[in-house]
Amino acid sequence: MTQASSAHADAPKATDQLTLADVRAAAARIAGAVVRTPMLRSQTLSDIAGADIWLKFENHQFTAAYKERGALNALLQLSDEQRAAIGAEIGTLSENLLLLANGRNAAGHALLGGQASGAAYENIAGVATFVGTNTVDPLEIGEGQTVTPGLTGPQVFEFTDANGATDLFQVFGNLAAALNAGGTAASDASSAALGSLDVGLEKVTTAQTMIGSRLNWVELMDER
Repeated sequence: MTQASSAHADAPKATDQLTLADVRAAAARIAGAVVRTPMLRSQTLSDIAGADIWLKFENHQFTAAYKERGALNALLQLSDEQRAAIGAEIGTLSENLLLLANGRNAAGHALLGGQASGAAYENIAGVATFVGTNTVDPLEIGEGQTVTPGLTGPQVFEFTDANGATDLFQVFGNLAAALNAGGTAASDASSAALGSLDVGLEKVTTAQTMIGSRLNWVELMDER
C-alpha cells in the first residue's frame, strides 16, 4: 500500500457510527474558521409542503457550499504524514495539468499556448509560467463564419479570488507546500485553498462550456 493510499485508508469512513459527541467535537474544531450561517423559514416551500420548512444558508460560506465544513473538519484530523501524502498527490495533479496544457493540437501548437510554436507553460524558478501567446487565430468554417478553435492557458486557469489574481498552478503549489510542511500552517492553508479551488474549477468549467458551444457551432455549420 502506498503512503497516499494509506492516508485515505486511515481517514474516517462514511459508514462509521456518528454520534452527537462527534458533531459537537467537529463544531468546536472548525469554530471561527467557517461562517456561522443563518437558518430561516421559507414561506414558499412551507406553503407548498404544508409544513414548516427551514433553510440553512450555507451559500454564505466563502466556498458558497456546506462542504467547507466537512472538508476542514477532515483536514484538521489528519496527521502530518497523511497531509504530506495528500500534498504529494496534489503535486502530481499539478504536473499532469501542465502536461495537458503543453499537449499538441493538429496544428502542432500547444493546446493552451495560443499561436506559440513551443510550450504553453514552462517551469521557471519552480513556478508554472505561461509563455504562449494571448490570442488564438480564428478559423473560417464557411458562409463567412469563423470560430476560435481553442483557448489560452490564462483563459482556462487564471482567476481572481479573495486574495487577488492567481491561477490553479499557484493554488496547487501553495497547498502542496503547506501540506508537506505540516503543523497548523497546513490546516490554515488547506482551509484557504478550498475557496480558491472552487473559484478556479468554476473557471475551468466555464472554459469547457465555451469550447463545447464552439464545437456545436462547427457541427451545425458542417451540416448545412
